[in-house]
Amino acid sequence: MRLSIFLSLSIIVSMVTSSTCSAEVYRWVDKNGKTHFSDKPLDKNAETVTIKQQPKLDAGNPAASPPPGSAEKLLNAYSDRRKLKNSNRQNSNSKNNR
Repeated sequence: MRLSIFLSLSIIVSMVTSSTCSAEVYRWVDKNGKTHFSDKPLDKNAETVTIKQQPKLDAGNPAASPPPGSAEKLLNAYSDRRKLKNSNRQNSNSKNNR
């Protein structure tokens, strides 16, 4: 159950973050020498900036994919950590009640 939720969320996040954007970005330097970036040219000296796109992940490329079983390891580690935290909390509460 947790694995399917984790995988579903991973797929959604990868789809959202891999979408391409075609917005223009403008850059200018103010009178104090500070560089500004915006999606609108707020200064007469603003220039368009070209942003290099990150390469898209290829599902068929093993180097671009996480190693097999890594999701299970991550979920197991999280579960173990949560159990330990709950156990420590219970031990702390039982000592305080004595």
